[in-house]
Amino acid sequence: MTIRITDIPNESFNHYKHVLHVDNEFALIEINKDNISDLSKFNYPYKAEAFTLCIVLKGWVKGKINSIEYNAIAPCVINTYPNQILQHDSNSENFYIICIVFTKNFASNIALYSKDEILLLRFPRQGNISHHLSQETLTALLDYCSYVKKIIADTDNPFRIKAIQHLTVVLFYSTVWKQISSYKKNEKTRADYIIYEFLDLVEKNFKKYRQLNFYADKLCITAKYLSTTVKNNSGISASEWIKRYVILEAQRLLKNSSMTIQQISNELNFPSQTFFSKYFKHQIRLSPKEYRKS
Repeated sequence: MTIRITDIPNESFNHYKHVLHVDNEFALIEINKDNISDLSKFNYPYKAEAFTLCIVLKGWVKGKINSIEYNAIAPCVINTYPNQILQHDSNSENFYIICIVFTKNFASNIALYSKDEILLLRFPRQGNISHHLSQETLTALLDYCSYVKKIIADTDNPFRIKAIQHLTVVLFYSTVWKQISSYKKNEKTRADYIIYEFLDLVEKNFKKYRQLNFYADKLCITAKYLSTTVKNNSGISASEWIKRYVILEAQRLLKNSSMTIQQISNELNFPSQTFFSKYFKHQIRLSPKEYRKS
């Protein structure tokens, strides 16, 4: 399954009763135990094509982003990016989240206003996936959501998206920058940089390149140095990270697409369906066919 803003009125978000969106560019989604009928469809890997900032207001939520586990306890924020593979595991009975969701186009327009990259979601991508919110930032985010609701409700206004984009920039420059700056003070080590760049490269290239030398060459370091740095600082070897991305994508396609096993094998650039099946079974202990039926 792939989650897009354009799917919000349709099947991908049909579980959510509290969804506000504008022009398939921006959405606010409120999620709690009362307005979601079934989370089981999200218990398998799925891909989101939009930027998402999830504000956890009550309780806790556990899941995975690109196979990295997180346990988000309120008050905190979880940010996800296009093409990341997400999976929901569990949540507390009293959980309550507001998700701010927007497209790459929305983000690009913010960049034009601010002469910078997307601002709202520039919480660190490495290290902890969830980030505790200060009371000041939490209050600012809730005020932002409240005002965005008013803008969305004004359906006669042809400038709703522009208004929300400007409001998003104001949010960053007035408050959120302080919290992000506090995170980034501890983020600048050489190892952090290597792991960040390595995982970014893997995310973009794992379908075609699975050899460590490719990534080491891109980073202008030796394969041995890359392997040692990633293992020592993430607890997982560089080769294992590559395998995880491949297997996660295979799982997603097997569970949430109509592609044949041969087509999935081709998509992931395996030399044959037989080779792909052996590779998959070695990692998951089930054949692709058995996993699809499970």
